[in-house]
Amino acid sequence: MAAHSFALVPSSYVLLLRGREVLLQRRHHTGYMDGFWVAGAAGHVEPGEAARQGAVRETAEELGVEIEPAALELLTVMQRTDGTDTPREQRVDWFWACRSWAGEPRICEPGKAPHLE
Repeated sequence: MAAHSFALVPSSYVLLLRGREVLLQRRHHTGYMDGFWVAGAAGHVEPGEAARQGAVRETAEELGVEIEPAALELLTVMQRTDGTDTPREQRVDWFWACRSWAGEPRICEPGKAPHLE
């Protein structure tokens, strides 16, 4: 079997929870899943950054709230490919729950997410 190279694209998704409520944002003008409701904050993990650090950073950038890394509860990790026999790209996604944060969630990137629910 011939070896092939592929890219690994890591992302973190953060679900802010208050009681039984979950904060979601609607994607808009991103080119991927526009119009769908998704995790309150999500994004790629930057080079040299751990998945937990990426979750903290993305939450501050997208929702304007500060969370402590220890406040993140890992829910699950998902690895996926494009489904071909020799994928060129693989993705690994970390899903986190957070029940405590500082500040009030707001839309910080209105061009990408015009609504919070």
